[in-house]
Amino acid sequence: MIFSSGDFGRFLKCWRDHRGLTQQNVADLPEINTNTTTISVAESGGFWEAQQRLARLYLFELNEFEAEEIRGLATAAELSRALYKIRMNLRLTEESAAERAGISVSTLRIAESKAWSDAIEHYVEYAIRDAMTEPDLLLKLIGRSLAPWYFREPRGRRRRVPR
Repeated sequence: MIFSSGDFGRFLKCWRDHRGLTQQNVADLPEINTNTTTISVAESGGFWEAQQRLARLYLFELNEFEAEEIRGLATAAELSRALYKIRMNLRLTEESAAERAGISVSTLRIAESKAWSDAIEHYVEYAIRDAMTEPDLLLKLIGRSLAPWYFREPRGRRRRVPR
């Protein structure tokens, strides 16, 4: 995986800042049509981290066939549905699964929610499609989200380093 959990959030925030949009503006876009809480969760990276933690926790509890199925899931919505089903099959309560994964119960509910996953995926897809409309913007935003320190605005005059 190229992106870590926080990188998705930073990418979305970089895109939103580049476009000069507020969280409310993004939430009101017809293609996204959600609330600002969803936008905030997507940009925080907590959603992605929670899904990864739950998947890792459950992978140890599954047989090899079931583990391969979860590894092959492509979207956050597919993973959300699978995480919920696996928790039910393992007969774990929300509280015990959250505690074992090191997340809160509310974060677990978000990670398992198809509605949240769908809304966050719409945001990601929209931001990527929009970034692809300008040459090199997608790469620039990915770079900023992967290495924010590298893309800082230079301060003052740069010194030349003798070779």
